[in-house]
Amino acid sequence: MSDNIKKSKVKLTFDITLVLISQIIGILFMMWFFTFIIFSSFMFSYFKHIGKLPLFFVLALVVVILGFVGFKLWRWAKRTKKLTELFKDYVYIMSVRSNSKLKYIANIAGESQGSVTNNISKMIDKGYFCNARIDKSNNELLIAGKSLYREDLSNSVETICKSCSATSRNMIGEDTYCEYCGSLL
Repeated sequence: MSDNIKKSKVKLTFDITLVLISQIIGILFMMWFFTFIIFSSFMFSYFKHIGKLPLFFVLALVVVILGFVGFKLWRWAKRTKKLTELFKDYVYIMSVRSNSKLKYIANIAGESQGSVTNNISKMIDKGYFCNARIDKSNNELLIAGKSLYREDLSNSVETICKSCSATSRNMIGEDTYCEYCGSLL
């Protein structure tokens, strides 16, 4: 197993573990916050009765801060979990056809190319894809400076544009537009 794959697996495993811990802590903090809100009128009366009202306000401030932190942790965990799941999906999509073109990944994943580009950029920043970058000129993910793309001509057909007579190769069953005049092929 290459060093980059080990680093990627370690980072992914670490993030998945951190997500689980963050979700638990976040939910506990939010539960504490909502429990405090529910019982705050009783607690206010009690602290007022024993003459420790300032302590109630300090406790209320701490609980509100913890509730906010809990919500932020839970939200971060939710976004990171989605990103780790998308990483696994994208790797699967790329490995099935040896294709790292962003348009291909977007079509198979049912997402926009912009969304896939944004997600892969985040994955590169987080270290899921080690030694990788997005080649903006070819709209593809390069890993270790190499393309995974191998043109598969078995599922494509050469098409002649009816408007400008240009020829292009398109995937069978896929609506495409002429790269020269923009007409539907």
